[in-house]
Amino acid sequence: MRQILFGPFEGTIGSILTYRSCSSLLLVDFESFHCLPLSPVLDRSENIIDGCTLMDCLKHFTAVEHLESYHCSRCWHIAVIKHLSLKSEKDEIEATSMI
Repeated sequence: MRQILFGPFEGTIGSILTYRSCSSLLLVDFESFHCLPLSPVLDRSENIIDGCTLMDCLKHFTAVEHLESYHCSRCWHIAVIKHLSLKSEKDEIEATSMI
């Protein structure tokens, strides 16, 4: 059995690109991380939102992004959506215990 050990700030992040119009999958990529570049959530005036929590920063970091300049051969559109997904240490332990 393979065991993956993570520290308190380590994990795996998945990046998923799908085309906006037809939902075709373009790319799935997983990376390990040792820290995340989290920034506080800002309001329209670029001020830190009062009461901004770590969970708010994580939600902002993993928010859906709309990207341009990708060409789909199925629907001919050039826009994609980028989703990020974080895996916790618990998810990794459960996944490796099934191997």
